[in-house]
Amino acid sequence: MVGMRASVRTLGVMTIVKIVPLIALIVVGLAAKDPDIGISLPQFSDFESVVLLTFYAFMAFENSNMAAGELRNPKRTIPLALMTTLAAFTLFTMLVIWAYAAFAPQADGNENALAAAAGQLVGQFGVIAISLAAAFSIGANSLVGGIVTPRMTFGMGEQGTLPRIFAHVSNRFQTPDVSIVFFGGTAILFSLWAGFATLAVASALSRLVMYLLCGLALPVLEHREAERAPWWHLPVSALAVISSLWVASQAPAEAFQMLGLIIAVGNLTA
Repeated sequence: MVGMRASVRTLGVMTIVKIVPLIALIVVGLAAKDPDIGISLPQFSDFESVVLLTFYAFMAFENSNMAAGELRNPKRTIPLALMTTLAAFTLFTMLVIWAYAAFAPQADGNENALAAAAGQLVGQFGVIAISLAAAFSIGANSLVGGIVTPRMTFGMGEQGTLPRIFAHVSNRFQTPDVSIVFFGGTAILFSLWAGFATLAVASALSRLVMYLLCGLALPVLEHREAERAPWWHLPVSALAVISSLWVASQAPAEAFQMLGLIIAVGNLTA
């Protein structure tokens, strides 16, 4: 609500707060104990049970596409940004898991696993640091949604896809205030209706619908272009479609109900 510049600054501070404790956990954990744990692939049934929540952790990497219109060479910059982001996040996540597995702390059912590892390493201070990092991580994720999503509904309001009220801009902050309030209010209502895991899976499902449509649209759009597309675009598109359908098939019925409600709310406001 207070402007893009202030939002980006706040997001930068929150990102630092959430990453620094995890980096400290990696460094202290791997330095204090040799993680001679080997490598073990998960059983397929176990993998199915967590695939959607794992997918949720990688979501939003495609948000860099939204700045494509402001870049000098988006065809080069956007793919590089996407691949770099995925590679860096994957490596960072593997290091966190490696450091945690080196200690294998015994966390009870009500204790966060990383907080238990930090507590075993540096005591109560570590527990507080990791808990703060988790809180700031959730806050930063919500802030990103509050920055990106209202600008989508704002654009749809400008184009007439949604009512024109969604295109209203605050005279003071020059931000899409109606879209921001609508996003925040809707997010609060959904959060009161279901738990985190269900909302995370439903959010992942909504992204999968978008990925599925993109995968199906790519061959059609490239067929319309005068320039011939590389041969490998078609198999990559097919792989994206198949993997999106397979990942979506792992979702429970409650997540599909939530997705249906989200779609219904979108259609009612259109």
